[in-house]
Amino acid sequence: MVEVADIDGYNWNWNAKYEAEMVEELLEAFTKSFFTELPDLPPDVIRDRGEAWAQERAASQIKNISDTTKLRVLDIVEEAVETGQSIGEMTAKLQKDNIFSPEKAKVIARTETARALGVGIKEAAMHEGRNEKRWVTAGDDLVSDDCRENEDRSSKWIPIGEAFASGVDTIPQHPNCRCNVRYRTKAISPEERSISPEFRCANCNHLLGRDVSTGTRILCRHCKAERIAV
Repeated sequence: MVEVADIDGYNWNWNAKYEAEMVEELLEAFTKSFFTELPDLPPDVIRDRGEAWAQERAASQIKNISDTTKLRVLDIVEEAVETGQSIGEMTAKLQKDNIFSPEKAKVIARTETARALGVGIKEAAMHEGRNEKRWVTAGDDLVSDDCRENEDRSSKWIPIGEAFASGVDTIPQHPNCRCNVRYRTKAISPEERSISPEFRCANCNHLLGRDVSTGTRILCRHCKAERIAV
């Protein structure tokens, strides 16, 4: 009979097994979305911009999935031990459990691909100097409450570095999310144009605070870029 302690003996280091493959898939989706927005940018430059994000995202998600799977396996084995189930009964339950289903794997894959696409489009928008965004839903009865709130709260556009109402930075809000995020460059008013460009963020062109000493490190609250006051 399998014991609960046997589960810890399994190699749960899924990052070593799957990380490289997941990084490549995320990076491919990121690159495609970025290239669609900026086709004139060299592919190697686009790839360099997405590689660090893809590696960090893959490592985080694989760890989350492996930890969740391990806990679910432990629950099933503990129940089997306590109720005296046979190995065959326990195996059948493991095989039928939703956490191992092809459907769940497909949802995870679609969600992560959508996330890579969303991040790629946002990075392209920032590269072009766009500084505002808004959430756009499919506009039907299937739209979730969080997605609808994101659209309602951002109807007048928000800074590109600001989170939407639900806390997410870009799509997707949830698995199988059908929403999009649009980007634009906010028009500069005549009053703002009269201010010296040295007080603007070089990354997103947003107006920064003026009352700082020379040499002070400034973090733009909109796109999070840093610069040194001059």
